[in-house]
Formats: sequence, structure tokens, C-alpha cells
Amino acid sequence: MSSQRKVTEEHMTSTERLTSEMGDRLRKSAGQALKAWLESGEVKRVNGKYVGNALTVARPKKNRITPTFAVVK
Repeated sequence: MSSQRKVTEEHMTSTERLTSEMGDRLRKSAGQALKAWLESGEVKRVNGKYVGNALTVARPKKNRITPTFAVVK
């Protein structure tokens, strides 16, 4: 698999380099996790899509903040 990230400008700032390296690490670890889930059977591939409970993310409930004062026009 070729990566466009490997082709960089001659002068890359340290922030850009760090961001690129972190992205590469994240993609690598996500691929390893997906491979492990496929091997264990937690995730299956159905019609070209990955399906399984391991892929769901528990999102926190949105707390509605009630205003302490009312604006009167």
C-alpha cells in the first residue's frame, strides 16, 4: 500500500512532522486492533463493511445547560 504521507516537502516543520508521525501510528494501531477483532470474531465483514459491537463508541450524554438568567428584549 503506497502512502502519500511518505512524499513530503523538503522543509517540513516539526509540528507537521509530529502530526504526520502521530497519524501514521494511529493508523497502524487501528489496523492491528481491527485485525485482532477479525481473528477473534468480534467484528465480521459483511458486504464489504465491518460490522460488530466492538466498533460502537459509547458517547456521553449531552447535558443541556439551562441559563441562569433570561434575556428580555
